[in-house]
Amino acid sequence: LGSRVISAQKAFTANAFSLNSLSLPTGAVYAAVQPGGSLFGLQFSNPVDGATAYDGNPRDYGRLNRDPLVGKRIGGVNVFGGGIALYKTGPIKVGAVGASGDTSCRDAAFAYKLRANLGLANPPGSDVLTLKAAPSGLFQQPLCGVNDPNDPAFGVIQAAE
Repeated sequence: LGSRVISAQKAFTANAFSLNSLSLPTGAVYAAVQPGGSLFGLQFSNPVDGATAYDGNPRDYGRLNRDPLVGKRIGGVNVFGGGIALYKTGPIKVGAVGASGDTSCRDAAFAYKLRANLGLANPPGSDVLTLKAAPSGLFQQPLCGVNDPNDPAFGVIQAAE
């Protein structure tokens, strides 16, 4: 249940902050929301709506045409990897996807691969995340340390420090 809400929160965040001219994955702002960062506190600005997030019968979660979360927004700002905007050619943003269930690095890689498999990987410019031991800028997030992906095709790359 926790990953379900985190996935929806990641999709909401990526959709809310990405534009037709800028794709902003959830992990892109990690460094900026840390204490002293220019966006410190952003992750607390829009809390998850618990009533919407946990509405309905849990047996219907994930079931086609029965999931009570479909078509609803739970809100929440998430600042670690796994949420990414979806783009048609143009690029035209058509929504977002959120993945949760593993490390944020692997969640991000899964989201990028899913976007490519859906045929909606036409972002404006590069939105690849850089995994670093000590992130200090936009589009940088911490290394997860367990089977970190290291391939731009998966949307993440490890940077030498």
